[in-house]
Amino acid sequence: MKLNPTSPWCADLVHSDGSRAHFDTPRCALLAWRTGRVPAVGISLQEFYDRTWRKGEELRFAIGSDVMGPMGVDVVPVDPSRAEKFASDHHATRVVGLDDLTPALLEPPS
Repeated sequence: MKLNPTSPWCADLVHSDGSRAHFDTPRCALLAWRTGRVPAVGISLQEFYDRTWRKGEELRFAIGSDVMGPMGVDVVPVDPSRAEKFASDHHATRVVGLDDLTPALLEPPS
């Protein structure tokens, strides 16, 4: 998929030298990182509501919501203060922190 740099779904993996690998969605970036396909020391994502770029550690991730990204079902990065409301409003099945996102949890539902 061609990346649209203005998309609110874009996410960047950050390498140890500070360079970045760009991805079309949070799920794609997180899967590349968590499966070892792309070595990274961190991730930068756009928070769902205000679209500011934030470090992954500063966000929570809603799983199984009715909000669709450009590639379909995705994990949605949300500010911790808004995470439970987002989950309730959008029927997310779980809200987890960055460290809890495993490859198995990130695989799209079949």
